[in-house]
Amino acid sequence: MPNTDVASIAPAECGTVESVAALSDLATTEDFVAMAWEHALRRKLVDRDMDWRNLDISTNQAMSIIRYIRSLILIELLVNFFFEAPIIRQMTVTIYDGSALVAAAT
Repeated sequence: MPNTDVASIAPAECGTVESVAALSDLATTEDFVAMAWEHALRRKLVDRDMDWRNLDISTNQAMSIIRYIRSLILIELLVNFFFEAPIIRQMTVTIYDGSALVAAAT
């Protein structure tokens, strides 16, 4: 069985069977998105129901979140997804259902 522990899948391992298998679980996908937020904001335990517009996030931080998600799970996201789904849980659903995706990154 593949290891789907988020902490065990580093960006260097993206594209492996384990990283693809991890996305089969909505909760794990949410963990990846939360990890990207924590990385960009340089803080732990970001509230997954907080609207980023209430956090005074800069454009650079927003792009950092998108880039970090891409590096973790090798997907291309539409930039407007960040504005249309401003909450971690909403972002997760749009990634999971495919509506935020451009195409698989190579």
